[in-house]
Amino acid sequence: MILLTNIILFYFILYINYSNYVKAQIKKDNFFKIHDNLSWNQYQINLKQKYSNDIKNNIKKNFFINNKDVFKINNEMYTKEEVKFQIDINHISDRTPIEINQLNEFSKNIPLYNEEEKVNIWKPPEDLDPPDYVDWRERGYVTPVKNQLQCGSSYIFASIGSLEGQYIRKTGELISLSEQNILDCIGYDGCQGGWTNNVFKFIQIKNNIDKEKNYQYVGEKTFCKYTNESVNINVLGYYNIPINDEEALKKAVAFIGPISVVIDAKHISFTNYKNGIWSEKNCSTKNLSHAMLIVGYGSNGNDDYWIVKNSWSTLWGNNGYIFIARNKNNMCGIATMASFPIV
Repeated sequence: MILLTNIILFYFILYINYSNYVKAQIKKDNFFKIHDNLSWNQYQINLKQKYSNDIKNNIKKNFFINNKDVFKINNEMYTKEEVKFQIDINHISDRTPIEINQLNEFSKNIPLYNEEEKVNIWKPPEDLDPPDYVDWRERGYVTPVKNQLQCGSSYIFASIGSLEGQYIRKTGELISLSEQNILDCIGYDGCQGGWTNNVFKFIQIKNNIDKEKNYQYVGEKTFCKYTNESVNINVLGYYNIPINDEEALKKAVAFIGPISVVIDAKHISFTNYKNGIWSEKNCSTKNLSHAMLIVGYGSNGNDDYWIVKNSWSTLWGNNGYIFIARNKNNMCGIATMASFPIV
């Protein structure tokens, strides 16, 4: 009888211990799930984002969590100095590939080699050596970082940025010009992507553009209008920088001013860039997707870089900017389609 009682007591204690172990494992698993939920919820709170239904919320959450795993791998490589840049959570870390593509809607079938474009090739001065470092922000040639919103209008922001630089170079006055004015009035392209040089051509015909403060950006095509305070700008044409020539591009940035460029930006390392000198081994120099503005260049030891202004707000990158590897075989096509307006 005593033996039977001891056996029953043994199994009872074993059961209790096993139950506690199982509960502990469940609690441990739930901790990670709750931690993910808290992190995701905090992300939404910080950005004041709410999704219309549970399905969309779960899709967004999965992209967010998967991106965090990629960030961890990249940043461990950064710590080991295997890569030169860091990536981190930002306001578009939950975007789906379709939504990211909407931000990267640069024009397809770009006429790189037609006769008109060959005539417009800029010839860099052979007798002038560019300085080792240039940053047009320090000279007051660059307006604050803007936000294209969920509209494929990067080509407008890049071309307007270059035009703003050329306008102050000629007049001594920095004016933030209206991207919405171009988006509404150019008559084609719109939020589905376009070509930077078409913006220069359009302003050349119109000879004026509104100020941003009078014609603010809303991120979608609306009714075309001009205010009484539009700026008269006599654009004579534009120049293309010789294709794949980073030395010519360097001279253009040094001697001309901010230059509009287009890159292959369809990479998670770009979308979630935080700081450092960005490069992407899977980049193309021909399949370009996103227009930006080079505002300078420099070097960090043996690592050369371009200083590039994006149009995804100051929440992205290094306060809205990215440092892209320079003299690395035309990294991501940065020297494939560079241009500036003649003012």
